[in-house]
Amino acid sequence: MTQANLSSAPPGESAGPETRAFLEVLVDQSLRCVGIADRQGIIRYASPVCQHIYGLTPREIVGRHFRELYADHESLGRMLAKSRLDGGVDRWPILACSRDNRTVPVEVTLVRVQDGSSGLLGSIALIQDARQPQDLVRQLQQQELTLVGLNRSLELANLELTRANRLKSEFLANTSHELRTPLNAVLGFLRLVLDGLCDHPREEKEFIQNAYDSSRNLLGLINELLDSARIEAGKLDLLLTEVDISSVFAQVEKLSRLQAA
Repeated sequence: MTQANLSSAPPGESAGPETRAFLEVLVDQSLRCVGIADRQGIIRYASPVCQHIYGLTPREIVGRHFRELYADHESLGRMLAKSRLDGGVDRWPILACSRDNRTVPVEVTLVRVQDGSSGLLGSIALIQDARQPQDLVRQLQQQELTLVGLNRSLELANLELTRANRLKSEFLANTSHELRTPLNAVLGFLRLVLDGLCDHPREEKEFIQNAYDSSRNLLGLINELLDSARIEAGKLDLLLTEVDISSVFAQVEKLSRLQAA
């Protein structure tokens, strides 16, 4: 194999935008991974096919030193020595290193790009996946299982979101009802007092007391709503206390008596 020499191009001729666009499409559609490195060995371009071999996107590959992508450094050294001697190598067998530290057998065709005036410009590598078909099938099957698992997780997450939205709607409906009940009682008792419908001062005081008790119940419900938000945020300490059931039923009787009247 001979090295590429850019000085052989006709003077004044260079690749225009249209030519570069065609070349990019040609490289991207290649079945082999195409990589371009500068004279320091830093990768400046990687085609999309490289992701199937290295498990890295082209964006993740660019900027790395090409030595990071190979597991067999001894074979890599021999390949580089031969490329310096012959200007390149053809289908050199070597082990590449994927993202998960697994080795992938590949065949590398390497061409050193020279400029007659400034020497080495860099190199172009064509990397062919050399895994056996059954290995590729197993890899695809594993990827399919992973996708199935992800889809199942998304389905479960969507079901959980649907359930959460339903519970939220039920909670808002129940909360609206619970808030209206003591508020209606407060308004009703105060309306009776304001309209002068009390038979004597003792009854008037009783209605005002009932309105006060209902307003305290309303305040308690609002505090419980705030406590629910604190519970969801994990900022509330639970304190268990005894409850006087008879007083609870007495309050319910007061609220119900006015609405039933």
